[in-house]
Amino acid sequence: MPGLMVYLVTVREEAAGQLIEANPDGPPPDLHRRFTDWVPVRSKEPTRDTS
Repeated sequence: MPGLMVYLVTVREEAAGQLIEANPDGPPPDLHRRFTDWVPVRSKEPTRDTS
């Protein structure tokens, strides 16, 4: 899934730049949520219960 996250962050940054050109007040504050918050984050190694 890391490749997908890198792609989405890249697209988010491009969208932010285009939105700033269209609206000098800045892009919407929720771009992070729209582009990347829905991607599940997984660690490379399974977590172990040490209790």
